[in-house]
Amino acid sequence: MSDEHLERLLGALKSDETSVDMAEFQSAVWARIDSDDTRSAAGATLGRALALRAVPAVVALVVGGALGAGAMGHSEPDLLAVFDEDAGWSFSALVDEGGVR
Repeated sequence: MSDEHLERLLGALKSDETSVDMAEFQSAVWARIDSDDTRSAAGATLGRALALRAVPAVVALVVGGALGAGAMGHSEPDLLAVFDEDAGWSFSALVDEGGVR
């Protein structure tokens, strides 16, 4: 494509009159951009997609948390158990593990 051909095409585009009122066209475009319909539709679609992906993880966390909380013992630990001879963390068991007597 030569420079002359491009110049002719650009000249034809410049001289071509459009039947579109640019002020009305711009206001119509901005009205569509600013309308709540497009934002709410896109937001709802994105929200639904994220919710569908997050629901299994949330359910697993809730069920796992409830089962874990139910499996835990609710009694207070015996703070004096360190003095029992048969406790694994007693002083005598710890000293025997180290080989010191």
